[in-house]
Amino acid sequence: MDEAARVGKRVAVHATGEPGTLYAARAGVASVDHGYQLSDETMRIMRENRFLPSPRLPSPNTLADHAASPAAGARQHEQLDYHAGQFRRQLAAGVPMAVGSDVGPFPHGTQARELVLMVKYGMTPVAALQADLLNGAKLLGWEGQIGALKAGYFADVIAVPGDPTKDISVVTQVSFVMKGGRGISQVNHGPHFR
Repeated sequence: MDEAARVGKRVAVHATGEPGTLYAARAGVASVDHGYQLSDETMRIMRENRFLPSPRLPSPNTLADHAASPAAGARQHEQLDYHAGQFRRQLAAGVPMAVGSDVGPFPHGTQARELVLMVKYGMTPVAALQADLLNGAKLLGWEGQIGALKAGYFADVIAVPGDPTKDISVVTQVSFVMKGGRGISQVNHGPHFR
């Protein structure tokens, strides 16, 4: 942490359980990816310091849905249920959240599923969008550059076929992408600027 602070960087950890996550929270890391099995003390520190965990919910969902055997699938589904319960517990404790990606167990381009699962497991659609856009910008240290439609911000915008504040699943159906103020059409050969 001292070395990261010396060079103006932030630290994120990939962790679950105690006491490691507590030590990370006490040290002042910016975020913890996954971060379930947290003590009340760890959640208190996270809440008070506006610490931004990223639950990475698609990974356990994907592992549960694509297990090697029925027995492994049953174990994965038990772990998924536990993870969802831990997410709800953190929400109830007032821990702020950020949206992240754990691409690997699931395909690139499907990360919006994190928002859908956050809502499924207890967030409102608006809170999930704020976790993505506002808290994501904060976590990256990019407040004032991304996360809002404002003059001077990067013009990265998507179009979806509905109102994500009412039905968050529409974020998985992107029909248009604007990157840096230029439209990108998605075709079979990859993204093309126009």
